[in-house]
Amino acid sequence: MSVLDEILQTEKYRKIWIDSAKLMNSIGINIEKREFLDLSAMGSDELYDLMMKSLMWMEYISGVLSKAKKFKMDEELDKDSIMNRVLAQSPAKKVTEAKADAKSDPQYVEAHKRYNTLSAYVDYLERLLVNLDKYHYVMKAKMESMRNIERKY
Repeated sequence: MSVLDEILQTEKYRKIWIDSAKLMNSIGINIEKREFLDLSAMGSDELYDLMMKSLMWMEYISGVLSKAKKFKMDEELDKDSIMNRVLAQSPAKKVTEAKADAKSDPQYVEAHKRYNTLSAYVDYLERLLVNLDKYHYVMKAKMESMRNIERKY
């Protein structure tokens, strides 16, 4: 199962799920079919539309990213809290043994899995923002190039 699917299937995190197919389709890229719009065949109005859509998506994803980072930090606190609770329950054991027990605690394992999922999702969103930023500036450069050509005539 992909990280995006895990986010979608977790009730608590569903509100930070990004429909990547919808996003990509809106800017002229079909991920499933590996198809994309030919930018050289587009006019300035169409390019402007794509540029603005990419800008709106970047803003939206920035908000989702900040929520995902908060959820990730909260999961880290939960994970640490579980670890500390289990460690406190076994004061007679050596620290290394108590930590090993704590790391095998089912609640700790589940919290750590949620943390890992959120960590991977935050990485995904950060890369998505970088890619959208590149896409946005390709549109901007193409529009500027078209304007320069129009000025010459």
